[in-house]
Amino acid sequence: MDTIANALSQIKNASRVNKSVIEVNYSGVIENVANLFKTEGYLSDVRVFKEGNRGGKKLALHLKYNPDGTPAITDLRRVSKSGQRIYATKKNMKDVMNGLGLSVVSTSLGIMSTKEARKRDLGGEIICEVW
Repeated sequence: MDTIANALSQIKNASRVNKSVIEVNYSGVIENVANLFKTEGYLSDVRVFKEGNRGGKKLALHLKYNPDGTPAITDLRRVSKSGQRIYATKKNMKDVMNGLGLSVVSTSLGIMSTKEARKRDLGGEIICEVW
């Protein structure tokens, strides 16, 4: 099961029905992607918590909305999948929606935006795109 794709689908669906907070299963990669979304202004808050006595961690993602009520996240797309990994070098990384969106890349130095990866002269696996 692709936990990243599952979390992205939950975020997309929740933003379409104007939910304020969603809970997703914890994963270090998902936490890093969510924190990047928070830094870039797509989420308002990311919190890790334990679920009751069961001991499993979860992530609470607080969705962000514009003053007019439209969601900050219009759409999400999983790029690299378990059946087909998509890699890009610094030169091959493209902007999302002519620079209005964000592309998330997994590099040797961790998860970052393609803008940051270009600055650091890194390539890696393209995880997802958000706009």
